[in-house]
Amino acid sequence: MCEDNYIFNTSSKICTPRCITNDDCRNIQGQYCDQQTHMCTPCGSFCSACVSSDFCYTCTSTYHTLTTAGLCTAGCTYLQDGQYCKDGKAEPCAGGIESACKCGQYQNCATCSQDGYCTSCLTNYMQDMFGACSQCAYGYEMNESICIPIQFTHQASGVCSLTSLTCRAGYFCPAKDYNLVQCLPCNNNMAYGESCYCQDSIPTNNCIECAGGQCTGLLYVHNDHTMAENNCRPGCQICDYYQNCIQCDETHYIDYSTLICYEKCNTNQECAGPEPRYCDPDSMTCRQCLLGCLACGNKYECYKCDPLHYVTTIAGFCAPKCDNLPIGHYCNNGKPEPCAQGITSMCNCGTSQNCATCNFECNTCDLCLTNATNYNNQCLTKFDLDQMYQQSQLVAQKIMLSDPLTARNYLGPAAAVVIFTVCIGVVLYFVQKRVRKNTKVTATAIN
Repeated sequence: MCEDNYIFNTSSKICTPRCITNDDCRNIQGQYCDQQTHMCTPCGSFCSACVSSDFCYTCTSTYHTLTTAGLCTAGCTYLQDGQYCKDGKAEPCAGGIESACKCGQYQNCATCSQDGYCTSCLTNYMQDMFGACSQCAYGYEMNESICIPIQFTHQASGVCSLTSLTCRAGYFCPAKDYNLVQCLPCNNNMAYGESCYCQDSIPTNNCIECAGGQCTGLLYVHNDHTMAENNCRPGCQICDYYQNCIQCDETHYIDYSTLICYEKCNTNQECAGPEPRYCDPDSMTCRQCLLGCLACGNKYECYKCDPLHYVTTIAGFCAPKCDNLPIGHYCNNGKPEPCAQGITSMCNCGTSQNCATCNFECNTCDLCLTNATNYNNQCLTKFDLDQMYQQSQLVAQKIMLSDPLTARNYLGPAAAVVIFTVCIGVVLYFVQKRVRKNTKVTATAIN
């Protein structure tokens, strides 16, 4: 039996995170959310990003050409202006072609003029006021700067729960618990606590109607159901008889699972808790990291992936894990490969962490990953150094609380040494990344 939000994978025989939308798989390279199995599933051949098994929007390399049908076909080595690539061969551009015509610096053209300007667009684009093919045609929607058919944009309104605020603009979240449900169009029959989203993923408290990204209609609140601000909990402007908050003040945001107002965040540290979260800078609210990520800096930058299912890449993605990874190898999208300088995830060098290559005995690092640096003979990332600093602060707090008199004598100097050491490590991290990204590590085992 798998835990909540996990599904048993009959192929790998392990429990994997349950996905709802493609966003849940965004931190896993080359995968999308299969709506039948609710598991992150690899895209098709030569595709590195897709919305379904039938539609790719990014090919794995420049040796392949992306078509308007969402396929990666054979690419062309060289194209002249007025030519496009068809099955690996350069052909003259014409209306109705399935891949982009080369028109100088312009993108998404079907035909172009002699001086290199678009004269018509591919079928999924249309020209803007400046003549560039930058807008989506009717029946298509922008996704990662690519216009794809609406039928492939899964759940256009979004899905949500009391803790997942992911509705699209013009919709509200009808969730009553932690289970994800479909977002519904805003209307006059919305209940207390339900708020229309005037912008994607940002609810406007007590709003029932939006226009141009702004709230144009507020939910009518009867005096019999509300209390004055001074009778509500701190940070709440309007609440019901039971002190459940309906609207927070400007410096707070509402937690829809508890209907309590919390102070808006400024740093990720303020969002620390049992669940992996980060501070969203736009809404200044704490948001959950994507499924499979145990620590993140933002929605799409994962510092530490769930080691039971994924490996953490230097780009901040969670890639499929390799079973029984041999010593001296790293996991490349689910397949073991020999370690080398410039690899994308950690080499297996015994107990050593963040190695790019191992020493001769394969029991410690020879080179660090490009996102790590040598600190006291260990390959440490900025995330590791941040964790060390936070631990030093916790130790200092415990000493102060347990024995204030003794703490006066040595806590100041001791804390200063710890903080100074960690700060030097952070400085070294950035300096060494500039000077030499792969620093040789002394052949000592890493604790």
